Amino acid sequence: MDSIDVIEKRIKFLEGRIFGKNKSVEPQPELAAELLNVNSKMVSALSHRDSINSVLSRLDQLESFMDPMFTAQSGLTPETKLELVKSSEDEMIEMMANLEQVHKLASSLDSEHIKKVPDLTSELEKLTLVFLNFKDETTNQTSEVQALLRKYNEIVNLISASLVKWDEVVTNYEIESAPKKIID
Repeated sequence: MDSIDVIEKRIKFLEGRIFGKNKSVEPQPELAAELLNVNSKMVSALSHRDSINSVLSRLDQLESFMDPMFTAQSGLTPETKLELVKSSEDEMIEMMANLEQVHKLASSLDSEHIKKVPDLTSELEKLTLVFLNFKDETTNQTSEVQALLRKYNEIVNLISASLVKWDEVVTNYEIESAPKKIID
């Protein structure tokens, strides 16, 4: 059997699984034609992108690095492998603690309170609207209070400046009205 025949049979099998045995409902495009179309579009899209093409050319090498068995095949000594495991010990302990915590809390997700959450969404939406209205009112009141405080500070500054000016005037009059010593 030719490899193309094998591929065609596999594609037909996949089409049967995806589209079902009932193809009379709507004519579906041939999967091979669609794959060929997608392939041609990808080739034309990638034709002028050298960086992507260089990554794609090294895809097999990248996949081999990501393979968990890569370290076993890389010729690392058992001592080196042990050191690699020891270096990630803290992370593994933390992951284990997190998994234990998830396991302990899993029963909480099945509680009646959690199951009633969808029923309470309408109430939550109402409360959210009330909260947003209060937030808008609070924002408006805050801006009004800030405007009033600015006016108050302006008035206090004007009064302070006036009092300083009056103090200066009164001091000058006091100095002028003070009795003068006569020098012999």
